[in-house]
Amino acid sequence: MMRTFAYNIEVDDNLQEILQKQGLLLESEIAKSECILYKSGIDDLFKNIDEFQNIKKIISIEKIKKNAEFSTPVNIDKLDGCVVHFLDESVSEVSDKIKAEVSNFIDEGSFSDLGRYLSLVGIELVQNALIFKKNNKRTEQIKLELIKGENNYQICVEDPFGELDMNIFFNKIKRAVIEKTPEYKKDGAGLGFSMILQAVDELIVKVEKGHKTKICCMVNKYRRLKDYKSKSPSVYVL
Repeated sequence: MMRTFAYNIEVDDNLQEILQKQGLLLESEIAKSECILYKSGIDDLFKNIDEFQNIKKIISIEKIKKNAEFSTPVNIDKLDGCVVHFLDESVSEVSDKIKAEVSNFIDEGSFSDLGRYLSLVGIELVQNALIFKKNNKRTEQIKLELIKGENNYQICVEDPFGELDMNIFFNKIKRAVIEKTPEYKKDGAGLGFSMILQAVDELIVKVEKGHKTKICCMVNKYRRLKDYKSKSPSVYVL
């Protein structure tokens, strides 16, 4: 059973039963928990939670209402996809390559800015990996994969480093949410991570220490900007 902390959620017998079926055990202290359930905006969560050391999942109560298998990422049946590699491209070259690929993926009928949001996610993730690569004098390529499912789009960025520390990752998001300003350090700006989290429905991170880091971002196929902006993202550390 994964120990779970309910943030700003009134827990009744029905919710207790749902959580137990998903292998989640309610815990009264965040420091002892690996999972956070939240009801309010995710910005509010990051502003008011200080302990992310052991967190493996951050799940929106909205996902619980919509998905019986909410404690795991959505399984995407791949209909189409492509892979793009990056080595030492400039910011503008990264941006142009990703925007070109994303534009070919957007289905007709989606709201007009969906491609812009998907591109933003891909650009931020690739740029962060390239910054780390350059600062650490690494020579390997960065891989971006675009996946189209029946109801979702997914962007995955994989690096061959395996150096992402999730506690630092969460705290960069927290700092950016509170201060709303970039953090000018050699390993990139925390504001970018916050923007990514706001842009997606699911953020899935898998780190194989010293071997590779893979970050996948899933976005549902929204037809209206209003529905897209009202979503509540979930985070999974695998």
